[in-house]
Amino acid sequence: MTETTLIAGCDVWTPLGVFEGGSLLIRGAKLARVGSVRPADVPRGTKRLSFPGCRAVPGFIDIHTHGGDGADFIDGSAESAALALRAHLRSGTTAILPTLITASKEQTIKALRALNEAKKRYDDIPEVLGVNLEGPYLSKEKRGVHDEGSIRPASAAELREFWEASDGSVRLVTLAPENPGFAAALGFLRRKGVVVAVGHTNALSKPIAAAVGRGARHATHLFNAMRGVFHREPGAAGALLLDDRVSTEVISDGQHLHPEIVKMISRVKPASKVILITDAVKEFGRSKGAALRTADGTLAGSLTPLPRMLKNYLNYTGVSFADGLRAATLNPAALFGLEGRIGCLQRGADADIVMLDKNFKVRGVFLKGRLVHGGASA
Repeated sequence: MTETTLIAGCDVWTPLGVFEGGSLLIRGAKLARVGSVRPADVPRGTKRLSFPGCRAVPGFIDIHTHGGDGADFIDGSAESAALALRAHLRSGTTAILPTLITASKEQTIKALRALNEAKKRYDDIPEVLGVNLEGPYLSKEKRGVHDEGSIRPASAAELREFWEASDGSVRLVTLAPENPGFAAALGFLRRKGVVVAVGHTNALSKPIAAAVGRGARHATHLFNAMRGVFHREPGAAGALLLDDRVSTEVISDGQHLHPEIVKMISRVKPASKVILITDAVKEFGRSKGAALRTADGTLAGSLTPLPRMLKNYLNYTGVSFADGLRAATLNPAALFGLEGRIGCLQRGADADIVMLDKNFKVRGVFLKGRLVHGGASA
């Protein structure tokens, strides 16, 4: 018999709004009732849980994160990958796109295979939606902490090898438009249905517009590691910000972007096109602070979990809780055509649920209907 669980007496945030003092009925791995649950809808033997003072929100979706708890996804080990994935699950991320930094072909293939193994072997990790290749086809001038020696011309042939090693699970790839081979690589990725992002680029606005015209539809951590706005040349950042076809990653940890820049993004971009990410590194979950810097002061990634990113985003921008929440849930789901299954609390969707208290602390995490982190009152 399929197990049922009732979460009662909390504000439930759905794509249609909020049910104050609402309930959620979980049947197996799916949501059976959302908002108003009548006694007649609750089967005998249902487990009843409550999280006093909490809001029920969809599980967070992180599409750009490199690791955590001392492990990096590029390590090439299933055990290492699972360690990092669990760190994100504890902070409310129930679906994830592990992200690989620039590396050799051999190391990238090893990491892709390890992620596939982790996905098959472990059931205590967030749902792995696929893989995000942030490199190696970048601009050396805007490489950030990516290894300069491993950055290389874009290659459709190499991308095919990555595609095959991942069992077709590459979902997002960052390309710099000025990188040799950009056009052929973009064409291959589009034929495979992969989302092409523009990032780590020193391009002016015109090449950026041309890339979007060819089908690029996403911006990798907007403003970071790209040519910025100048009053006589919008640059990569300006072109990507102003094009409503482009979704934009935002790191709202207070370090990668000034709060006023985050506010500007929220005022220019449609609410449906903003996606909060962690860009977390292996020190995530172990080191204190908002972000990690190298010895020379270069930002090397964030240490801030998505609930805190959301709280910051709301504070910096003044947008509604609903619009802020969608940037960490519904919008990333929509980028990959998964809205309706994840990133929302509605009947028939996966029972991926996070219980947030008033301080945005995670008090409970449900993954496909199972309480995998936190505690509840019976």
